[in-house]
Amino acid sequence: MSLKIMHSRLSRLAVAVLALGVAACDNPVGDEHEDHPVGFVVLNAQGQEVARFNGSAVTGQMSVARNSPTTFTVAAISEDGDRITVDGTVIAIQATVTAGSATATVQNQNQVVLMGNQAGTGAVEIKLFHEGHEEFKRPVALVVS
Repeated sequence: MSLKIMHSRLSRLAVAVLALGVAACDNPVGDEHEDHPVGFVVLNAQGQEVARFNGSAVTGQMSVARNSPTTFTVAAISEDGDRITVDGTVIAIQATVTAGSATATVQNQNQVVLMGNQAGTGAVEIKLFHEGHEEFKRPVALVVS
């Protein structure tokens, strides 16, 4: 078989494989959907929701025992209500105790570790960042027992 005929057959095979691959892919224009955060949920160590910001109001609270570190997981909420993983890159959080006697530390990109120093009430401000800019910040009630 001549080199010219073999090259022609390989070219046609490559075009056929490419066409099949393109046909098998979803149309990125029609299905394009970016998860844009509009709120967040706070989960305890058992995975139960203890607080939520749904875009308009914060409900629930974070409760900790004095001198005992407690870890909470934060997930963003998309416009359609799905949870979005806080990965520390596309979506990131910061947590600051704004009232009360406690400390807050973010670990593993999506966890807030709270340590209550004195019994009482206060607030933890959770800031959510999307692609490097602050999307919103909301205080969550904090109870130290």
